[in-house]
Amino acid sequence: MWLADAVAANVVKYFSTTSQRPELVFIHLPDVDIAGHASGWMSDDYRSAVLRVDAALDKILQRIQASYGTDVTIIVTADHGGINFSHDNALNESRQIPWIAWGRGVHTQIIASPVRIVDLAPTVLWLLGVSVPTNIDGSPVTQAFQAPGAAGALHAASLRDAASLATAGTH
Repeated sequence: MWLADAVAANVVKYFSTTSQRPELVFIHLPDVDIAGHASGWMSDDYRSAVLRVDAALDKILQRIQASYGTDVTIIVTADHGGINFSHDNALNESRQIPWIAWGRGVHTQIIASPVRIVDLAPTVLWLLGVSVPTNIDGSPVTQAFQAPGAAGALHAASLRDAASLATAGTH
């Protein structure tokens, strides 16, 4: 299993040596989940894992910024929370996850409505300009791409369309 340090080293190497600009990159840093199950959520081992992942994420973000500049959107999240050594879906500690968006089109804010893990896939599809299937669980988190307090939903089909509309002055 690749832990955060190895994953970060490989991601940095990839973005340092390739001329390709992929539309989507999924990076999994398993350390925090492993520590939560092995030593307990909020244990010293868990907190150490959070620090390792934070340092790895910093290296990854620096490299991606060097490769993409401001033409990138990054979402950092987790698949679940936990309590003690496990996760019980009946408890908020297990259901609540971080959901942090940064980059092109993102407006700094705290999103009032709950963001769920099932909202990640529709959001990524929306960002890529791919139609979100009607039968999918979850919804695109378009609020993250609206100015705080903006009325209504973002009506563009994707962030790319929103950028085009804003540039054209019709949005």
